[in-house]
Amino acid sequence: MKQVESGQGSPQGLSLGKLLVLFCLALVGAIGIGLGVTTLTENKGPSGTAETMMASGEDVPNRAGALAVAELVEPPEPNSLDLSRERPVTYAEAESVFMTGSYEKAVGKFVAYVAGHPENAWAYYMLGLSNWRAGHPVEAEAALLQALDLNPNHGRSLINLVRVRLDTGDCAEALEPATKAAHLQPQSVDAQRVLGRVFHNLGRRNEAIEAYGRVLSLRDTDLWALNNLGLLLIEAGRFSEAIPPLARPDRQPPFRPGGQAGREARGRPHRVSLNQLCRCKKTALSEKTAFGRFLGNGK
Repeated sequence: MKQVESGQGSPQGLSLGKLLVLFCLALVGAIGIGLGVTTLTENKGPSGTAETMMASGEDVPNRAGALAVAELVEPPEPNSLDLSRERPVTYAEAESVFMTGSYEKAVGKFVAYVAGHPENAWAYYMLGLSNWRAGHPVEAEAALLQALDLNPNHGRSLINLVRVRLDTGDCAEALEPATKAAHLQPQSVDAQRVLGRVFHNLGRRNEAIEAYGRVLSLRDTDLWALNNLGLLLIEAGRFSEAIPPLARPDRQPPFRPGGQAGREARGRPHRVSLNQLCRCKKTALSEKTAFGRFLGNGK
């Protein structure tokens, strides 16, 4: 038999060697592909943005734009949240601000409150009152009219609508709500008093005297009614009749010092009273002793 030369293998040995080499190459290639996929997966951004393009070797045309997209998904700042999520204003909160005398702030509170309670007539009344005290008569009238649209017989809205219109000089327009308020609330000092004021401003003297007389029948120490009744009687030439309401020592302001009627009574009416008495003293000499006692000189 022929001996096999060294360096030459059998066909079977050669085939097994080739297969082993091919298997190793295939194994190395598979490992390389797996590592490449893993690297790409780790580098990929949330939506295939700048990070993905960098991993694939592509140029990033606008990195700032990519970052802006990412910023859009960030949560909004607390002060940019929808205002509807804020705690709603309560009536008690708005009223407490009004009672402190911060009328401008009270306007804001009641505006917020009526936005959530559009059917609340009293809330619109308080909005009107806040606007009036803050020096906004147009807005005050609008709010009071809204209250009356919801409740046509709302007495406080009628009375304060009269006051707002008197303050703006719209006396003719004040007559209707004043008459209605006095009719709806015949026992209300406020309602009868504002009716007397309207009649007086319209020059309807006798009707004003009657209205102030009704006020005094309900509260005989009402300072505003006493002063204006005295003035009306002087204007009518009824000087002797003017002395009793002007000379009463127990005249009292109709409300607490912070109230509207209280402010009206503390100011002009006091000064007018002294002027009224002096005018009466000059024209009704027979009443000098009564005037002297009131003025404190004992004569």
